[in-house]
Amino acid sequence: MVGTGFSKPDGSAAVQSPPGERRYLSRRLMPPVQAVELQPRDLILRSLDVARRGRMTLLLAPAGYGKTSVLDLWFQRLKAAGQRVVWLSASENEREPFRFLQMLVLALEAAGVDPGDDARRAMGDGTPAALLDSLLFGLERQHEPLVIIVDDYDHVDHPPITQLVQELIAALSPSVHFVLGARRKPALPIALLRSQGDVRVIEAQELRFSAAEISSMLGDNGLAGELGELQKQTEGWPVALQLYRLWRDGRRAGAPAPPFGGYASEVADYLAEQIFAGLPDELQKLLADLSLFGLVDMGFSDHVRDANDSGRLLEQAVLALPGLIQRSMADGELAYRMHPLIADYARTRLMLEPGRSGLLYRRAAGWMWQHGQYQDAVRLTVQSKDARALSDLLAQLDFLGLFLARGSSELRAILGELPSAVIAETPRLKLLRSLVLFKEGFLLEAEQLRAQVAEAAPAGVSWEREYRALGAMYAVHMLGESSTAEARIAELDAMADPPPYLKGWAENLRLPLQEQSGDLDRMQVSLENARHSYAATDDYRNADLYLEIHSLTLDLARGNYRDARERIGLIERRPPARLVGERCLHAMAKMAAAHVDYQRGYKVNSAETMRIGLFEFGREEAWHVQYATALPVIADAAFRRQGLSAVEAEFTGFRIVLERRGQTSVAPLMAALELLFMARAGELDAPIDVGETACWRTREYRLQANAVRALANNDWEAARVSAEALVADAAGSGRLGGQVKGQVLMSRASELGGMRTEALTSLREAVRLALPEMLIAPFAEEGRAMNALLAALLEWPVSEMERRHLQQIQRSLAAERQLSSPDELTDREAEILAHLADGASNKLIARRLGLTDNTVKFHLKKIFTKLGVSNRKAAVARAAAE
Repeated sequence: MVGTGFSKPDGSAAVQSPPGERRYLSRRLMPPVQAVELQPRDLILRSLDVARRGRMTLLLAPAGYGKTSVLDLWFQRLKAAGQRVVWLSASENEREPFRFLQMLVLALEAAGVDPGDDARRAMGDGTPAALLDSLLFGLERQHEPLVIIVDDYDHVDHPPITQLVQELIAALSPSVHFVLGARRKPALPIALLRSQGDVRVIEAQELRFSAAEISSMLGDNGLAGELGELQKQTEGWPVALQLYRLWRDGRRAGAPAPPFGGYASEVADYLAEQIFAGLPDELQKLLADLSLFGLVDMGFSDHVRDANDSGRLLEQAVLALPGLIQRSMADGELAYRMHPLIADYARTRLMLEPGRSGLLYRRAAGWMWQHGQYQDAVRLTVQSKDARALSDLLAQLDFLGLFLARGSSELRAILGELPSAVIAETPRLKLLRSLVLFKEGFLLEAEQLRAQVAEAAPAGVSWEREYRALGAMYAVHMLGESSTAEARIAELDAMADPPPYLKGWAENLRLPLQEQSGDLDRMQVSLENARHSYAATDDYRNADLYLEIHSLTLDLARGNYRDARERIGLIERRPPARLVGERCLHAMAKMAAAHVDYQRGYKVNSAETMRIGLFEFGREEAWHVQYATALPVIADAAFRRQGLSAVEAEFTGFRIVLERRGQTSVAPLMAALELLFMARAGELDAPIDVGETACWRTREYRLQANAVRALANNDWEAARVSAEALVADAAGSGRLGGQVKGQVLMSRASELGGMRTEALTSLREAVRLALPEMLIAPFAEEGRAMNALLAALLEWPVSEMERRHLQQIQRSLAAERQLSSPDELTDREAEILAHLADGASNKLIARRLGLTDNTVKFHLKKIFTKLGVSNRKAAVARAAAE
C-alpha cells in the first residue's frame, strides 16, 4: 500500500530545483499537445493580429470556449512566421509575485528569448521588485516584436499579481505585447486600459463557432438537418459542439438525435453525462480520482491511485476523449490534463465516495513532499481539510535548511498556501513568517514577531533552534558588532545535536562581525570553518555564494586589491545561474569593482557605479559591510561636486531608511564619516573622542577627522598623533588603506611643522606601501595640499616605479580641479547618466529612482548640454572617455 504520511525528506529532496519540479515547470512553457487537429479560426486570429497594436489583449470567456485552442493556433502561426512568441500556462503556484516572475523568465528562455543576465541572477532569491526590475531591463533590450501569452490567468488572479501585472504592462516597451487568457474578468483596471487604448478584450461572443465552422468541425455525416438546431442549442459553444461530436460518433448507427432543450450549458452537461457514462468503469474511476488535480504524469497518478496502470488508462482516455484530454511532454515524460468541463463532471462522481477526495489529496501531498515540491505539498494538504495531516506535515518542515537551499521565495510561497489562523496558532510558522519579513527588509517587525513567539511559550520547546538561529542573524544584521550579537551566536554554539548546517550558520554570522571589528585573521579562519560545515552536504551549496561575498569583503578590508580584482573577474565571467545568492554576489562584485576603481583612480563616477551595485544588492539585503563599502565613495563624490551640504543630504536619505528598518549598526559609521567631511570643509570645531568603538572604519574616520582638523588649525603635533594612531591601528590588523592614509597625514603634519625630511620620508613610505596595489585615493583625497610634497619627493632619488606612481597622483589632482567647473554634472545628473550607461530606458530610470518620465527627460537635456552632445549614445561615450 502507498503511505499517506509525510516522512522527513532526505538531502536529495532539498536541492535547488528537483527533476520532478523542472519537468512540471517545463510542461507549462508550451501549449498542450492536442489529440485532434485544431479547427481553423481565421477571423479570431485576425482579431488577435490587430490587437497587437496595443499593450495587452485579454481573451475572456468561460471554460469550454476554446481560449487555449485559439491561443495555441495563434502561437503556432506566429512561430511559423518567424515571430517570437512566449507561452506560460499559469498555475496556483504562481500566486506569489516572485514565483510568477520566475515563470515568466523561464518561459522567455524556453522560447529562445534572452531575458538578460540580471534576470537570471535575480531568479535565485530576493524580492519581486528586484526581479521585476531585472526582467524589465532584459525586455527593454528586445528590439524585435515579442508576444507573451499567459493562459489560465484565473489561477493567479490575486491582488499581489494584479499589482504586479499592472506595473509590468505600464513599463513594457512598445515592442512587447502581453496576452492573458482567463475564464472571468480579472481584477485589472480594464475600463481604464480600454479608455487609454492599451487593451483589446475578446469575449465569448467572438469565440463562438459560426455555422460554417460548425459544419467544418463536424463534417457532413447527415448533419444538414441538424445544423440549425444544433447551432441554436449550443450557441456555438465550442466545447458543447466537441461533446456533441463525441456523443454522435459513439451512438448507434441510425439512432436519432435526442430533442435538446434548455440553455447551452444544460446541453453540454447532458452530453458530458452521456459520454462519461459510456466510458468503461476503470476509465470513469481514473478520471474521477484525477479530477482533483491539474497536470498529472504516470508516476504521480499511480501513487495517488495506489495502482500501477495509470499510463495505460490515461492513453485510453486520450483516445476515448480526443480533444478533452490534453498531453504535454517534458524530458521524455508525458503529462495529461482534463478539460475543465470533464474534470468538473468527474468531480461530481468523486463526491459520491465520502472521504475519497481527502485520501487522494493526502497521497498527492506525500508525492509532492518526497519530490521536493513543498509548496504543492502544503496546498494539497490544506485542501484535504485534514488538520492532523497538516500538523504532521508542518512538523517535518525544516524551514532553516530550506531557506539555505532555496531562499526566502520558497518560504513565501509556502506561507501563501496556509490559512492565516494556522500561522497565528503555530509558533514555528510565526518564526517562518518572521524570517520572510526579515528578508523583505522589515527588520523591526521580524524581531518583534520573533519576540512574541518566545513570550507565548517557554524555552526548550521544539522550535528553540529556529528561534535562536533567527535571533542571532537579526542581531548581527541590525546591531552589528555588539555584546548582544556575540551572546546570541554563543547560544547557537551551545545547542545540543544541531543539524549539520547550524555550525555553518553560526560561523557565517561571525564573518560580518569580524570584518566590522577588523579581526581579519579570525575572519579567514571562520570562512574556512563555514565552508567545511556546508560542504558536509550538497543541500546548501548555495551558501558558498555568500561565503564568496565575505571573501571579497575580506580582500577589500585588507587592501588586497589584486586578489579582489581577480575574484571580481571570475564572478563577472561566471555564467548567470539561478542560485540563491547569485544576484547579491554579482552586485557585491560591482560594488567591489567601484571601490577598487575609486582607490586606484580616485574616479568620481565610481560613486554612481556604487549606487547601482547597492541598488542591485537590495537595501533589504544589505548588511553593515555593504553600506560601509558604498557610503564613503558616494559621500566623497557628493562633497567634491557640491560640498558638505550634499553629503548631509545623502546621509539624511540613508538614515531615514536605516532607522525605519532598525539597522542601527551603520549609524556610528555615518556619524564618523560626516565628521570627516566637516573637517575637510573646515567646519569641525573641536577634536573628536575616538573612544573604544568596535568598528575599525569608524575609528579610522574619527582619527582622520582629528588629523585633518588639526592640520587646518596649524596644530601639526596633534595631527601627527592622530596619524600615528591611525597607522598603528591599521597595521595591527593588516589593513593597507589605513596605513597608507596614516603615512600621508604624517607627511602633511611634518611639513606643517617645518620638518621637510621627515615629511618626505613619510610620504615615500606611503608610496612604497601603496605601490603594489596602485593606490591613488589616499593621496588625492588631501587635495592641493599634496602638490608641493609630491613635487619635492620627485626630486629625491626614487625608483622608476615610484616616480610613475607619484606622477599618476599628480594627474589625479590636476583632473580634480575640473570638478569646480559649472559644467560639472550634479549628483542626480551623474546618477541618471550611470543608469543610462547601464542600458536603462527613460521609463526604467524613472521607475528605479522614483521620478517621472518628464523629470528624467529634463535632466537628460541638461546632461547633453553640459557634455556637449546631442544623444544618449554620445553622452555615454563621453562620460566613459572622461
